[in-house]
Amino acid sequence: QFFFFFQSRQAIMKEVFFLLLNVCAVICIGITASAIYFQSLNGAFVYDDDKCVVSNPVVITFDGELSDSVVEQWWAADYWGRPVADPLSHKSWRPLTTLSFMFDYYTHGLNPYFFHLNNVILHGINTVLVMVVAKRSLFPSSSSESWVFTLVSGLVFALHPMHSEAVSNITNRSELMSLCLQLLGVTFFSFGKRSGVLSVVMTVPTLVCLLASALCKETGVMAIALCIAHDMATMGIIRHILVHAITSWLPPHIASLLHIRQQQQQLEKEKKQTNHKSKNNIKPLRRRAKNNIKKKNKGEVHEKEMRDTSKTTSTPSTTDTLSQRPNDNETQMSKNAEQVRTLERGGDNLSNKGLRFFVLRSLILIVAGAAFMYYRLKLQGEAPEWYSSTNPAANEDSFVVRSLTYAYLHWFHFSLLLVPTRFCPDWRNELPIVSSFSDPRAVEAVVFYALLVSVILFALKSMVEGKRRFGVIVTLALAWLVLPFLPAANIFFPVGFVVAERVTYTPSVGFAYLLSTAFMLLFYGCTPWMFSVQHAALGLSSNSNSNKSKSNDNNNKAKKEVTTTSRKLFVVCMLVAVIGFYSHMLMARDSEWGNEELLWRAATKSCPHNYVSHVLLGNVLDAKGDADGAIKAFEDALEFNEYYFHANLNLGRLYRQSKKDSTTAIKYLEKATMSADDPALQAHVLYALGLCHMDIGVYTKAIEYLQKAILVNPSNQRYPIDLEIAKRQLASAGGDRPSPQQQPNQSKTTTSESSKKKRVEGNSNKKLKASPNNEKATKEKEKVKEDDDRQKTSIQKKTQQQQQQQ
Repeated sequence: QFFFFFQSRQAIMKEVFFLLLNVCAVICIGITASAIYFQSLNGAFVYDDDKCVVSNPVVITFDGELSDSVVEQWWAADYWGRPVADPLSHKSWRPLTTLSFMFDYYTHGLNPYFFHLNNVILHGINTVLVMVVAKRSLFPSSSSESWVFTLVSGLVFALHPMHSEAVSNITNRSELMSLCLQLLGVTFFSFGKRSGVLSVVMTVPTLVCLLASALCKETGVMAIALCIAHDMATMGIIRHILVHAITSWLPPHIASLLHIRQQQQQLEKEKKQTNHKSKNNIKPLRRRAKNNIKKKNKGEVHEKEMRDTSKTTSTPSTTDTLSQRPNDNETQMSKNAEQVRTLERGGDNLSNKGLRFFVLRSLILIVAGAAFMYYRLKLQGEAPEWYSSTNPAANEDSFVVRSLTYAYLHWFHFSLLLVPTRFCPDWRNELPIVSSFSDPRAVEAVVFYALLVSVILFALKSMVEGKRRFGVIVTLALAWLVLPFLPAANIFFPVGFVVAERVTYTPSVGFAYLLSTAFMLLFYGCTPWMFSVQHAALGLSSNSNSNKSKSNDNNNKAKKEVTTTSRKLFVVCMLVAVIGFYSHMLMARDSEWGNEELLWRAATKSCPHNYVSHVLLGNVLDAKGDADGAIKAFEDALEFNEYYFHANLNLGRLYRQSKKDSTTAIKYLEKATMSADDPALQAHVLYALGLCHMDIGVYTKAIEYLQKAILVNPSNQRYPIDLEIAKRQLASAGGDRPSPQQQPNQSKTTTSESSKKKRVEGNSNKKLKASPNNEKATKEKEKVKEDDDRQKTSIQKKTQQQQQQQ
């Protein structure tokens, strides 16, 4: 007994040490996920951070008190501070994320370090929760395979480079908070038995987390579908539906491919065997056991029975064996009957009571989600309008063109997760529309969807054939990959972007699970980790020891053939290479997000056709005082969009202020007037044109542009002041100065006037030299002066006429 106690205690200590080791590994991966973003902590507010935080009136006016007026303004505002019901609103209503910005501003002011720090900490928490969901929902086991799957999933999620935009950009905290609450909700949902009252009770915290996730970002509402998919996969509802459909609808020769008919035949044999044993074997065995107990009490146990029982059992007590055999047969038959029932239901612990609880939990989530969506749509009012440049496929009339383009965009997002080597905050104008099937990108999209469907069918086939654990893992991984991406997929409604790295943050959870599953397949092969306890011998009788020994021998041989040391070493090296590549790309990308100039220089290289990236780079260089670099960046933007408003406006401003070239500035500002759609921007461009014409002396046009600017935007007080200045300059100059285009003609007239003066003076000198008398000379001088005066007046009249004509 002491030896047994010592051995059991040693085994318990071993299990505790193994558990603590794995928990420490989970915590270390979470810390690594936060620590690797150390470069972004020193970064400034970049890209949309200015609109979302720095200039957001809801954030920067918060004084720490949640009064009624503050709460009303906060609840009714969109993500950028504009009322969400405003027609010009972006309709991004994320009040909980805005609330976090408000408290960050109240505690630390506009210090970007603490804003970045909170983002980094959230990513570390999300990494730990990804591993918790993997261990709790996808692979709930205490085996080493379960921990390997969990840790590999956490590593892939923690170090994936596509997360750099969501973590390093303060504006995308909505992605981090939304995923954190989704993972918490799924974790709460997985607690409790599926047929118990606790499962309904745990629906309440699940619902709170999911609705809070939707208040952080709109896509959080898709976590309701994730919870329902979780129950359908783990409870065997999907398998039950598939088995029933295959056996009822498909012909026998097709169903035999999935081994369903063989399983049904084996189930019938199991029923017959269990019924026969229950009728014929239970009572004789019980009678025999009672008689042997009586004989033992009287000391009359037969030697033959002793020999028979010694052959069948290794325990020294004959009576114990005889008394236990009926109970063993009862338990074995109950196990067989339970296996038959589970196989008939689809191979899982599915009962009518469990189905009722599943329907109740699902209805609670669906009704609450529908009520939230109704309130959300009512709050925002009309749907937002997107520019054609942000989503060009949305304005296409052809359904085929839209479908092909969106299908390619889905594949493009997945390719960024698969091979993260190309990054850009803004992808507009970079991916043209897919107009026909002859486009190679359409072929890529079709192949991608064919592979996706094949993976889904393979997962369902695995669940049907008995590889329940593998089928559940792949099904839930695909659910995490696909369902959170649906709101951004342009399927239900068009969105305001072409490609966005930030929307892959939540779907990357499913990608991490899939990559970890691929590693498990390569490392362990087709071993029992793919099966559950109930499905270890699907459809086989557990009483046949010979079948067990044969199957065990076959499994051992398969293990020796498949799971070799060299192959495992190669797979581990592949995993280390992938993790190292991800870490290198992540650190390089994180350094770019820490510096706005590096960010937009990298964007112009990655997406050279995106004119917005060139303009934003020009803005950064202009702020640094590099006028030449800014002008070059703006001119590069005009190569891809000649009438882009911001590029033309900034070029006009720089040429006027930095280069003192108002004539060139007018050329760009006139292009800006063609693309200015906002009244305030139109007035600003007209005002700038008026100033440029004042610089070159064309006061009449300057007055005309300034009057138009006042008509468009009468609230601006600067416009009337400059209008009065232009009128005064026109009155003092007596007219417009010649424009630079007409200055060459004016120079010709001035040269002709000077030559005429020289000729007149030469003629007068000749006349003076030729005259002998002084009187005659003086008279001639007077006559010459009169002639000169006449010529000067005539020349002045001509020049004035020319100026008036000009």
